This record gives sequence, structure tokens and C-alpha cells, in this order.
Amino acid sequence: MSLEAIRVANFKAFGTTQRVPLRPITLLYGANSAGKSSVIHALALTHEALKMGTLDVHRTGVGGDSIDLGGFAQYVHRRDRERLVTLAFELGDVGVLPHPEDEDEHFATLPQALLEIRIGTSVQAGTKQPGEENRRRVRLERWALEVDGAPLLSLSARRDGFMTLSQLDVTHPSLLQVLAKFRALPDTAREIRECGIDSLLGAWVTQPEILIFPSGLRPDEWHFRSHSALPQGGIAARHFELARIALSDVLKALIDRITKVLTEDLGDMPYLGPLRSVPPRHPAPPSEQDPNRHSGGAYAWDILRSNRAIRQRVNDWLGDPNRLKTPYELKVRHLLPSDLLQSELADELGPKLYELGFCLLEQAGRSEHSPELASALELVRRNADLESDAAAEAFMAVGDVVDAIFDAGVVAEEWVRKIAEAHGGDALEDLVLVDKRSETLVSHRDVGVGVSQVLPVLVSAYGEDEALIAIEQPEIHLHPALQAELGDVFLESALGGRNNRFLIETHSEHLLLRIMRRMRETYDGGLPDGMAPVKPEDVAVLFVEPDGSQSLVREMPLNERGELVKAWPGGFFDEAMKEIF
Repeated sequence: MSLEAIRVANFKAFGTTQRVPLRPITLLYGANSAGKSSVIHALALTHEALKMGTLDVHRTGVGGDSIDLGGFAQYVHRRDRERLVTLAFELGDVGVLPHPEDEDEHFATLPQALLEIRIGTSVQAGTKQPGEENRRRVRLERWALEVDGAPLLSLSARRDGFMTLSQLDVTHPSLLQVLAKFRALPDTAREIRECGIDSLLGAWVTQPEILIFPSGLRPDEWHFRSHSALPQGGIAARHFELARIALSDVLKALIDRITKVLTEDLGDMPYLGPLRSVPPRHPAPPSEQDPNRHSGGAYAWDILRSNRAIRQRVNDWLGDPNRLKTPYELKVRHLLPSDLLQSELADELGPKLYELGFCLLEQAGRSEHSPELASALELVRRNADLESDAAAEAFMAVGDVVDAIFDAGVVAEEWVRKIAEAHGGDALEDLVLVDKRSETLVSHRDVGVGVSQVLPVLVSAYGEDEALIAIEQPEIHLHPALQAELGDVFLESALGGRNNRFLIETHSEHLLLRIMRRMRETYDGGLPDGMAPVKPEDVAVLFVEPDGSQSLVREMPLNERGELVKAWPGGFFDEAMKEIF
């Protein structure tokens, strides 16, 4: 993943620019209402704008009811609509720039980049009626790109809704590298390959005006307006045309690549809100997609029902003697309507009874069984007193023979399997907890709310790959020891091969202590078997605190031994010592 950090200004709690590094594990701490959630909300805004093409975001698809931004007028800092909301994204190893007509060919590999986006409001062009300030629209005001620490280009908004190329460094090393590669492509016009870079760049200085129409956060449609001062005919005019072709394609490829990288890194951005729903006693598969199923954690039950591998991982965690230590195991039952079972079982039962009868007659003729079977069959035939000792012995003999002929449990399982396969559309899958001590079926409603709250967290960690996962309050309703165990869950998911990254808003000291412990064990060589090493560059601990009318984000560095380099601001986590003394 290329996204290494975000910078936020004039958004919700943040006034001046605040930087938030995104490591494999990023922990957000701070007092209630300090502004921790604003970091996650900034990513939700970006995700929504990239996916839906809208900037005046109210309810977000990724957050459901948990993230309601209320539109620009609500999420701009201090409700000041004259401000510009700034979102900047630090991208490492952006990758290659594919040729616009042939993705198998590429221009060059980009180093680190910084994309800065500013969102604001403006009055639409041509609006001259009284009260026009009430018809201001939210739009992309600026789109600027730095590559390898130096500004490369910027786009600025116009009143007519377009953006224009307001800055371009034609001497930027990355641009020269891309242009050199562009001229070497086999399907590029021979004239462009033969035209010197200096000629291209010289022509660009007086290029026709470029207009770009934005779609959400994406600079999208490109238009060109010619200047009357441009030369007409001859080699000079041709150089202008070549410069337009070459550089516009290069710039469009740059912008498209940066936008694509950001979109891919955010992806669906799995988000789990602070209030996880407790499903009904018999949760059914959803009839329609509801974003609240994801943000509220209900989707986790769908995953556990349908994905055997994830269900097994969660079961291992639930039953681990060093973790939750519960006697419970998640299993899936297939439920069929009773009328369907009645008709289907009758069809299966008839042939089986005939088969059993023939087997009994056959066994009766065998010497080792004939006396007992003959007696038993004669008693049944004559309707003898079934309470007599002889009848009891006879029926025991019949039972032994029946058990030797077939296993009733195996037959029943086979019948159910056949019925379920034949009527899969009529069968429901029910996710249940089994008490392994007594093989009793229980509901999550019977075993405490903590289990239902932690399951969505486990599903997020075990079910995603190479995703940026945002979770608020993963520790809710969990015992302190289990809060610490979640630290290992996140470390395994981030560093153990799945390559997920976690942005976690939390109040749990125990979660942090476990991560610090694993860092110390990595340094001392005492890390438990199977645990991935944890180094300072893998973890970011951030403290969000109010400062006047805004909030600040302070990074709390950890050294290689998992120790805080500086003390918590304001004595955070000192409450226990205060209470003791």
C-alpha cells in the first residue's frame, strides 16, 4: 500500500494542519470528544468522494449511521464556510505510469508523492440574484501534486466549474524522466520522438489553456482552448501541437495514476463503529445490502456463517486456553421446513424398511442368529406380550442385528444431506454456539454481550487482506486480559502475512501494553514462537488533545524496547495511580 500518512486541516476538530501517520498499527488515544474520530471521518469523506463523486457528504456509505458528516457546512472547522478543508495524502512508491493507450507499456516509476486537495464553496457563475450566498456549491478548489519533495503541478478552480493548470514545473526531474520515456515508446509519433525535450518544454510555456472538469476529488475531463497568438502553420506550430499531445498525455497519466493509487489504497476501507449491534437470537442472511450491517458489525455473522476458514480461526481464538478460554464453538446448522422434511423422509423411509425386512429374513436363516431371530419374529407375528422377558430378549436380539446391518446415525445424516442438496434454495443456515462440555446448542444472546462485540473485530482481522481497517473502540465490553489479547490479533493480521493496516480509536491501555510487550520481546529475543517481530516503525501511537478551539495530534514515539520516549500529555493513563494514592 502506498498511503503512508494523511494531513488534515480545517476539518471538524482540526484547524491547523495535523499529520497522521498510517503504520501497520496506528492507535488513536485522547479524552472523550477530543477529536479522535475526526481522523477516521476524514478518510471516510475521502472514500465517499472518490467512490461517489460528491463532496457535500452527509451520511457515508462506509460508515452507515455511525458516520454522518452532515455536509460541508457541518464538517468544515468551526462551521466557517469561508474556510478550505485541506486533505493531503503522503504516497510512497506510487508505481509505474501506464501509457494511456497501452497499459503494457509505461512511462516511468514514480518515487514518493504528496497529493494535496482543498475543498471549499463558491457562488456559481452567472448567479446575480439576491441571496446568492445561499446557493454556494461545494467543489474542488485545488489539486496539487508534489513528487520527491518538490512541487510539480497544481490545478485551481474557476468560477465556471472548470479547473485550470495554474502551475507546472517543466524542469522537474520526474517530469523530464517521464517525457524521456514517452518519446521512446514505439507507438508514439516519430515526430515526437525526434522532437527535443527542450523544444517540447519551450512550446509548453505558451501552450493553449488547459481546462479540466472535476468529478468529486478526481480531475476528469480535459479540454483545450487555443490562444490567438499561437503560430499558424510551419514547424513552430507543429511543435506547439506536439507539446500539447505529449505533455497533456503525460499530465493526465500522472493525475490518473495518483488518483487510482489513492482509490485502491482506501478500497472499501472496512470500518467498524463503536456501537456494534447484537443480532437476534436466530440471525438470518440479509435481504438487502445495508451499510449499517458493516459499520455495526452485523455483517460478521454473515461471514462466520458462510466462510469455514474464518469460522475456524475465530473458534480457535474462542477456545484458546490462553485467551478467551470459552467452552463454546461456532457451528452452522441447516434448517429445513417441517412439511418438506415430512414428505421427503417418507420417500426415503419406505425403501429402507423394505431393505431392513429382507435383511432380517436373510439373517434369520443364518445359523448364528436363527434361534433368536426366529423367536423374535414369531413373537412379533403373534402379537405376544411385549412386556415379557422373552419378548425383551427377542427385541434385543433384533436390535443387535439391525445395528449390524446399518448405522441409524449415518443413514439419517445421509438423508438430511440428500434433502438439503435437493432443496438448497429452501434451506436456511443457522449460526449457533455449541457448548462443547455438554454438546448443548446455545445462542450468543445467552453467553454475555462481550462475545457478540468481539466477533466483528476478529472477523475484520482474520477476513481482510491488504486493507486499511478502521475500528472504533475494539475493546468495548471486554475484560482487560482480552483487551491485551486483541493486541496480538492486530499484530498477527498486520505483520503475519495478511498485510492489513489498522487505524484504531481506543481508550484501552491494555491493548497498548501488549503491543509494547511484543516490541520488548522482539528486542530481547524472547518473542513467542509464531509471533512476527514488532519494531518501532510498525506502530504509531497518537494522542489527540484539545488546544483552545481546535485539536492537535501528537505522536508518542516508542523505542525498540517498546518504551514511550516521552510522557503522556496531561498525565493520561495516570488515573490508577491517582486512585491508589
